[in-house]
Amino acid sequence: MPRRPFLFLLLLTLLFSACIKKKEIKYVSDETLVRTQITRFEDALKQKNPELLSDYYSRDKIQIFPFWDKESLTSWEEAISYWKEFFEDQKVTDFVLSSVTVTTAGRTAWTKGNWEMKIEKKKIGKKKKQYQILQGRYSAIFENHEGNWQVVHEHMSMPESKL
Repeated sequence: MPRRPFLFLLLLTLLFSACIKKKEIKYVSDETLVRTQITRFEDALKQKNPELLSDYYSRDKIQIFPFWDKESLTSWEEAISYWKEFFEDQKVTDFVLSSVTVTTAGRTAWTKGNWEMKIEKKKIGKKKKQYQILQGRYSAIFENHEGNWQVVHEHMSMPESKL
């Protein structure tokens, strides 16, 4: 007799578990997550908004070689401060990253690409707006920090003749 209550309980458990809708888990590739961060970086420069970079750079050890004026930045605070000053000093009207490739391996991702920036030149007198187009290379190393991909090393360069 003890088998019947056990089988009945087992049958009820199976019936109820079949009725419970299981949460679907959507897998997002690491490459897609890194590209999302790169898009966030691009948007921050287009919108001249350093707040969009709050989650882009790692809070831990970092090494950033920016466009110009600085040798390197080694903390999150330096990076955000740099971009705030940059946006105050430069009138960026457009920024595009192109030919971006992403390679992931475990908790590390390497990226490279090209960038182009359009900056409004300082007006002298009543002249029509003039722009300067700058081009260069972009590379970054991301680390996955608890599911969040963040830059730990970034290098942006321009050919010497463009400075």
